Amino acid sequence: MRKMLVGLAVCFLALTFVGWMGEVASISAATQEKETITIIDEMGRYVEVPSPPERIACLVPAAAEVICALGDEDKIVARSNDCNFPLSLKERLSVGPFRTVNLELLLEQKPDIVITRTVLFKKEIRDKIEMAGIPVVQFWSIELDTVLPMIKKMGLILDKKEKAEELAGFIENYANLIQERTRKLKPEEKPSVFFQSMGHMYWTVNADTAGHRRITAAGGINIAAGEPVKVPRVSAEWVLERNPDIIVYSYLKARESAKVPSPEEMKKIRDEIMNEPGLRETKAVKEGKVYIIDTRLITGPRSIIGFLYYAKWFHPELFKDIGPEAVHKEMLQKFYGIELERTWVYPEQ
Repeated sequence: MRKMLVGLAVCFLALTFVGWMGEVASISAATQEKETITIIDEMGRYVEVPSPPERIACLVPAAAEVICALGDEDKIVARSNDCNFPLSLKERLSVGPFRTVNLELLLEQKPDIVITRTVLFKKEIRDKIEMAGIPVVQFWSIELDTVLPMIKKMGLILDKKEKAEELAGFIENYANLIQERTRKLKPEEKPSVFFQSMGHMYWTVNADTAGHRRITAAGGINIAAGEPVKVPRVSAEWVLERNPDIIVYSYLKARESAKVPSPEEMKKIRDEIMNEPGLRETKAVKEGKVYIIDTRLITGPRSIIGFLYYAKWFHPELFKDIGPEAVHKEMLQKFYGIELERTWVYPEQ
């Protein structure tokens, strides 16, 4: 009888232990499930990532800006050279230009996740990072249609969904306002625009580009829309023949240095455009409608600021109540806790 009772007791304890272990396993599985999420990146890849990650290597300026806006700048342990806004990011370790990233140095930082571009990033580098057990998420996010989904996905990754929705909402409100005010414009009410791409006098963009879509969304007509290549090189004669109402120059020099250009630097470029043989005969130059914009205001989350400048330049009467500089100041204070400095566009409004 005694042996039978002992045996029953042992069985009871064993069953209790097994039940407890099953419960622990269940809790562990549930915990593990909460620690990772699967997202679809801009390449259409399903990537399982830790959520939230503690150590981030970021090689995409737009994503770096979002991480900082969501309050997780301290989690960035490695960056590419051009991830330099806000300026405090320059204190983070740089692993070089994103095209020639120092892979060994990047891996030494033991990131939980690497965020990189969808284009110009070598697949073999991505494969090596993933072989080291580190998930790679790819974004580009140079226009609002891709910026907004990226913000929301970063909110999920960082477990900052509410803050991400706030940032996306800020951007969407102004984007919707522009769309509402320009959608009924007739073709004859839209100015023709010559966009000088990537800091070049005669490089421009065709209809299959973000630059073109930005122009048309702001109520303009891109004079190079029908060109057969994405970034055609044109001549002064070509521009003069089309005689644009407005010229917009994309200022590129400060992108990797993080320096904000001075009014004098911007004015010098504008003067060069306005005195360029051929261009000085265009309607845009004759009427003084030549605008310089830092390229960092037409990519990433702050592309909404560039969008507002375009809309106001193209249709000042429709946007006389909107001050893009004031919106820029509000955005920087609200999401980055910093003040607007120096000159991002010229002439300033």
